Amino acid sequence: MVVTVTYQTKDHVHPTHFEMQQEVKVLCQIFVIAILFKTLLERTKKSGNDASDSFAVWYDDSQADDDPNKSYWIVHGCDGSGVQIGDCGGGTGYIEQIGQYSPTYADSDNGGWNGNVVNIENDTGDTNMNEHVITVFQHPGTNKVYDWMWAGMWTPGGSNWPEEEKPWWNMQGIQDTSQLKPDDSIFFSLYPWICQLGDQDLSWYQNAGGAGKQLDPIYGTDCDTGGWCSDYSKCYYDNEPYSNNHSDSTSIPPRARHYKFVNNGDGTLTGWMMYEKTYEGGDQTLDYTNNCDSCDDNCKNNGDCFILQRLDTIPW
Repeated sequence: MVVTVTYQTKDHVHPTHFEMQQEVKVLCQIFVIAILFKTLLERTKKSGNDASDSFAVWYDDSQADDDPNKSYWIVHGCDGSGVQIGDCGGGTGYIEQIGQYSPTYADSDNGGWNGNVVNIENDTGDTNMNEHVITVFQHPGTNKVYDWMWAGMWTPGGSNWPEEEKPWWNMQGIQDTSQLKPDDSIFFSLYPWICQLGDQDLSWYQNAGGAGKQLDPIYGTDCDTGGWCSDYSKCYYDNEPYSNNHSDSTSIPPRARHYKFVNNGDGTLTGWMMYEKTYEGGDQTLDYTNNCDSCDDNCKNNGDCFILQRLDTIPW
């Protein structure tokens, strides 16, 4: 199963992840049952836990082998993967789009970390963007290293976009899901995976090696062994406003992609990118909602839509 880092968020380390899972357990079960998107999730039981553990792998098999953007999707139910903003809290679930193995940081045979270290400080851009630099994604369970990963939260069609309550959301001109043919659909926003250096005391954290160096050495932590650690990395999908003022900024995050997935009823999904915010485009959010009425070959070739097939396991 593909999951993300569960022990930390942008603002602080979460020591109570398992407590959070218990608190949302009942909500999660009701939430999964309520969703009629039945082909999207497969429900299983966690060992020793009553919480629902559900996810599904989706893949576009028309992607060329040499396509640098080749990827697959993981759509999660209430399996504890999305603790960054509260898995299933408010009727949302976690979703990931994962690229290929990193050519710089992964072993070409199995995708495992090859020992090269990401120097976060040297890889940062201009001083205003030094907390918004896209970073490779190291899976915390398998240690495989992917060139990129975009992630976010999904919500059923007809309800609010997951981050609609944020002060910056209305600056984008995005329509409500109820206006975008919401039947048999989910809607979600994806943001790139980034890492940055932090300065919190992690010496209390279980299995952190005292200094926290064992958490994620691929990202170049340089703490001394044992004692207090003032230089570690924290990773998250970057839904932070450009200004980094988390609470009340109307500054839109530097990059975002807003999607709709439609259940076709035959074991496939149709994906549509509805809106996009690029770093190069400044404050502009591009609107693609009127590009196509149906996912025909012309729309597929133009990149306006794609068809996903369900897989039994991750393809790489």
